[in-house]
Amino acid sequence: MRPAPAAVLDPLEDFAEHVRAELGVCTLAISAFDGTGNELRTLVNTGVLGPGEEPRPAYERYPLRLFPAAAALVHERSPYAVSAAEPGDPASHTLAVALMKTSQSAAPIVVDGEVWGELWAGSTADGLPLTTSELPLITWSAGRVARLLSDLLADDSTQLFAPSTVPQLRKYELWIDGRLGSLTSMFVAGSTRFVDGFTVATVVLDRRELVTVLLRLHALRASLAAVRMPERDAPDGLHMPAARTTASHVYELRIGGRVDELDLQLSWDCSIGRAGRVTLLTALLDRGGVAGLLQALADAEADLLALQRLS
Repeated sequence: MRPAPAAVLDPLEDFAEHVRAELGVCTLAISAFDGTGNELRTLVNTGVLGPGEEPRPAYERYPLRLFPAAAALVHERSPYAVSAAEPGDPASHTLAVALMKTSQSAAPIVVDGEVWGELWAGSTADGLPLTTSELPLITWSAGRVARLLSDLLADDSTQLFAPSTVPQLRKYELWIDGRLGSLTSMFVAGSTRFVDGFTVATVVLDRRELVTVLLRLHALRASLAAVRMPERDAPDGLHMPAARTTASHVYELRIGGRVDELDLQLSWDCSIGRAGRVTLLTALLDRGGVAGLLQALADAEADLLALQRLS
């Protein structure tokens, strides 16, 4: 792997610092996978740096044969967390101690369907404790880095590897009601506006990131009014309901793509029909049910064309 040009490192470092501040961790690092040496090479470190760490290290490499957790991250796409309660493999624990971190977590950065590298977060006793419960947010952040990289690497003059894009991304428009907390800060790659009391977020996500957003909404006790893909024709009669309750609601979904045995994955009261190649699903769901349904769609590799709350 040849040295990364400033055209990549400058925005990558700026974005890493932005994500680090959002997450509340002490240190955030972005590393690229070097297949030739079967190792991770750190490109940027931001935040509070430990002994020997540099903002743009010339030679900070982690051979995968010595770090089982990092090897599983690259080859199996498995995020990991290491802390006093979850010590992980000895090499990762030793690294955390050497860098004066009390906890650490990491997630793969996937570009063009392949693991491009690793997003690594570390905290001292004063920072956010990093456990397995934070892995969804770390994984979400790695996805945002992947989208940035796909833009940066689109120009041949800034290539680190072969030209690449992130597959299966969709633009979604989410209408959200209820307690949002810091949710809008997650939508750096999109835009947010307010319409009639609703937060309307337009974001670019893949199927599984959409599930992560739904789970985050659930945690913040926010109510999802509608999700739709604005670049496609919305179903007739799509409207934003005036209801402001958090109980179960009737949702209508229009789904394209694979929905093999989707009805067998659902435990909710629902009806399923078809309109051409589109599967129509009407179901009574609460917030957690919507998140579960999105997960089932992601597992079935189906596209959510529109989701509308009818009542």
